[in-house]
Amino acid sequence: MSKTYRTHTTHLAVLAAAVFFLAPAVCADVTPDTTPEPPATAAPQAVALPEAPFGLKWLASRQDVADMGMSLKTPMATDFGDSYVVSHLPKELPDLHYAVLSFGYNDELIRITAIGTGFENDEDGNRIKARYNELDQALQKKYGAGKPQVHIDKEYDGNKFEQGLRYKKNWMYTEFFPPDLHIELSVFDDIPRTRWRIIFEYVPGMARLKHERKQAEDQAL
Repeated sequence: MSKTYRTHTTHLAVLAAAVFFLAPAVCADVTPDTTPEPPATAAPQAVALPEAPFGLKWLASRQDVADMGMSLKTPMATDFGDSYVVSHLPKELPDLHYAVLSFGYNDELIRITAIGTGFENDEDGNRIKARYNELDQALQKKYGAGKPQVHIDKEYDGNKFEQGLRYKKNWMYTEFFPPDLHIELSVFDDIPRTRWRIIFEYVPGMARLKHERKQAEDQAL
């Protein structure tokens, strides 16, 4: 279940590029008077990265992001490496409040968290539910069917839905698993507003981050 993010605080996601190499077989039929030629080796070919949301690029450096016209603010040390708040993106949703970009430990964009402006006085949650459904449909259209998880405690139904989010008795989220990505859409309570949140993670980058963290721990002990 997703955790509550407060304004200017969020969890954030990690990414890394996969590379493979190809080399043709070497002919073994060489006469004694012939000097064998070195085997031809194909140039390394990087696997194409999946498309990133909001006009961003996975594995972009902080300088790459700055060159796109974005100002990285509020630096944070998070579980996802160096992370920064941005107030606008190259391509935005109309109700984006802010986003957090995480660059891991190698200055490569691997996680993007977007937070919506949300709705005040949304006790029954009808407005945030409607916006959640709109975003869910948009994500399904691009990434395919997701895996939803919806739970509403009977004591926090109706006009107590927002309280249920606050006390973690209610939750709504959907996960999507397109190739090399993990995406999670959810809603949360940020008094006095209900808000939506979308997290995009580049899975190979997250795996690399986890491996590097484990290596650092092993070397420290």
